[in-house]
Amino acid sequence: MGGPFFDDATGEAPSLERWADEHPSEVVIISVSTAVPAGADAQEPLMRLRDLFGDHVASRTELSPGSSYGDFVKAGKNIVLVDASAAVDQPWAWHADSVSDRGSYPAGDPSWWEILKSFFEGSPPQRIYDQTLSLNQAALARDPGADAGRFFVLSSVVQPDLQIPQLFLIRLLSPFFPASMRENYLMYLANGLNPQLVTKLSTDWRAPALARNMNIVAVDDLGGRPQGDLQRAVIDINTLTGRTT
Repeated sequence: MGGPFFDDATGEAPSLERWADEHPSEVVIISVSTAVPAGADAQEPLMRLRDLFGDHVASRTELSPGSSYGDFVKAGKNIVLVDASAAVDQPWAWHADSVSDRGSYPAGDPSWWEILKSFFEGSPPQRIYDQTLSLNQAALARDPGADAGRFFVLSSVVQPDLQIPQLFLIRLLSPFFPASMRENYLMYLANGLNPQLVTKLSTDWRAPALARNMNIVAVDDLGGRPQGDLQRAVIDINTLTGRTT
């Protein structure tokens, strides 16, 4: 609800609106979670976004997560607003259960034993990378079942909770660690994971049994991979010969 988010010159919301308007062939799914003070209007952020995107906002009475990409583009509805806080009861406010990570997001709240063990495993934490990639591959290999009717977001993210001890150690001994690691540790972790993710997308995950379940994929390219190779790998796996449009 804050001014900076909606600021016409520098705000993220107007920037998204301009980008979506310039790229009508891209479907943008925005999950909105609101936290407001007591007595404040929790609907306001969703309403402002709906007004901002206007006719580009898709309605769940006309389209569904099972609709094809072409259906969204043909209808000129390339914005999907997911109301993760269940604040608005309107056809254009999609329910939170419209989206699923199919178990690819790493579970939170690790035990103290797991956190302590990660302290001695060094960095970058290959075991954590392996866990992320294994969860991703299992999500792709699993029959989606009821999730076939939901937007699929493959969550290729590192479980940050397990890295708290490493971050503490890095901050404590900061002169002995490079600036790229100590100043933004999560970025450092992303830079370690993304090359392995590109390799999986380019090799193992191209198998038909996995690629058929790829569907819509969100890429959070924190590391700014060279030449857009992460994005290219995602586009390529979604356009393999034999894939339905």
